[in-house]
Parts: sequence; C-alpha cells; structure tokens
Amino acid sequence: MRHILPRYLGDVLALLSIATLIGIFFFRLFWPEPMLLVTPDSGRSDAWHFSFATKFALAQSLSQGKLPLWEPRMGGGFPLFSEGQVGALFLPNLLLFKFIEDPVIAYNLSYVLIFLTLGCGMYLWLRIIGCRP
Repeated sequence: MRHILPRYLGDVLALLSIATLIGIFFFRLFWPEPMLLVTPDSGRSDAWHFSFATKFALAQSLSQGKLPLWEPRMGGGFPLFSEGQVGALFLPNLLLFKFIEDPVIAYNLSYVLIFLTLGCGMYLWLRIIGCRP
C-alpha cells in the first residue's frame, strides 16, 4: 500500500483537481436554490423548452414505475421513449430521475456527471498517450 500511493499520487491529485473545478463551476446551480442552466436567446431555449421538458416527463414516468413510451401532454402526443435526447435507458438518467425527487436537481446533476466523465476521461486519455501531470 505504501508503494502504490506515491506512484499514483499525481494522478489522484489531478483527478481531484478536475472534480473540484467542475464542482466550483456548477455550484451555483444548486445553491442557494436549484436553478437551470439556460442561455438567453431571442426565441425559445432548447434547454428549457425541450430538454428539460422531456427530462421532466421522464422523471414523472419513472416515479410511477413506468418507462415514458408516449407523452400525451406534448403536442398531439409524442413518442418520448424513441426520442434519443431523453436518454430513457441511459443508466445515469434512470438512477438520477428515479431516485431524486426534484427534477431540476437531477437535471443539473446529469450535467455535472457528464462533465466529470469528460474531464476524467480526457485526463486518462492524456496519460495513455504519454502526458504527465
């Protein structure tokens, strides 16, 4: 154990630094109250009018113990399960939107999880190609 820690200490510190920076960046989405990350634009916001709406419908379906096959409240009906952006069978979405009651927090945590995966994956790829911390 003593020999392993010094060997990987730089990697552990780098990964913790990445996680800390991501946490600092997304901190305001959770405190003092949960809020959504949307960009102001002149028309409709894709994040607010589509992405969050589909994730909200996913959360409601999962809370009832069902997969969101059809969403009757969107237009004249919408095949939500076959819409790829909702990620109805993506394991992190299933866990976040099933077990976290507030869909805004689950939506924000999915962003944080995406960026953590991206940051750690980028670091590991750079290590594989020979870059050092």
